[in-house]
Amino acid sequence: MRKIFLTIVMIMLAAHYVDAAEQEREANNKKLEVAQAALDATSKHGLTILQSAISDTSKYTEGTGFKITIGNPSAKSIRYVSFTVIGYNAVNDPVLDPIKLTTEITVSGIGPINKNVSMTYDWEYMWHTDLVERYKIKEIKLQYMDGSKRTIKNISEITLSEQDYETIYGNN
Repeated sequence: MRKIFLTIVMIMLAAHYVDAAEQEREANNKKLEVAQAALDATSKHGLTILQSAISDTSKYTEGTGFKITIGNPSAKSIRYVSFTVIGYNAVNDPVLDPIKLTTEITVSGIGPINKNVSMTYDWEYMWHTDLVERYKIKEIKLQYMDGSKRTIKNISEITLSEQDYETIYGNN
């Protein structure tokens, strides 16, 4: 009788474990669907910002770097891309770069970036100061291989959230 009881308990535990695993798999699939929908929503704009960040360039000199990974969901290959970025200090004031004497800094990247390909750009001394705490991308200009151009100003529409990026691409 005890063996039958233990067998029943083990079967019930196994069934519970299978149910829990199935529920977790369904939840992960749902998260992936939501993340993929967010990625797809960016594609109509011709560019996706997959990741972007600022970093302290050096502990010995004053400098803040900017790194961005973009994806090209459009059918056209991108020849050049430029980013106009504003750095902000701890009290949300735009930071004036002491060398460039501007609060808006534009940097460019060279392609080609073909359809469904991503590219990472990294500028070490974007700002020649350590005061930058956060940043805002003001606009992105694209020039395609066919000579046509496009300017993107609503950056939030093309930016994939950190959570969606992690869901799709994992810890890379």
